[in-house]
Amino acid sequence: MMCYSHTRQRGFTAIEAIIAASAVAVLVVFAIPTLGHRTARSEVNTAVEILQSAIVNARQTARIYQTDVVLSVQVGLDDSSTLSYLVSPPQQSEQSIDFQAKNYPIPTGVRLTADRDIIRLNASGMVVPPAQLVLVSTTDENVREQILLE
Repeated sequence: MMCYSHTRQRGFTAIEAIIAASAVAVLVVFAIPTLGHRTARSEVNTAVEILQSAIVNARQTARIYQTDVVLSVQVGLDDSSTLSYLVSPPQQSEQSIDFQAKNYPIPTGVRLTADRDIIRLNASGMVVPPAQLVLVSTTDENVREQILLE
């Protein structure tokens, strides 16, 4: 009777390691663009929330003080964007308004543009004529949001 000795092989062969590395590489190639797009979308969504908050605050200020509020977009040398609003003093009022400009910085990775330099909200909080703000991701130009101010 013949006895066969079975030795068990341990570890990976070179071919198995190459196949595993190739599979991981393929997954990474498809995952990185998707992850980048999601990051860009998240940054733009955060910027939209900041803008909506700034606009609501500006409208409320205009209504409360029955005066015009001026919105403007500033772009820094480093491509950073900020939405600011400044309260215009009432023309015929004894009420003193002591306001400095309120600034709302936009997250890095997002560029904010407006269709004009100065956007004026009247005393009822309306924008006449309507204005448009555009947020664009600096990492993925296809990720953008438009906000219409009326």
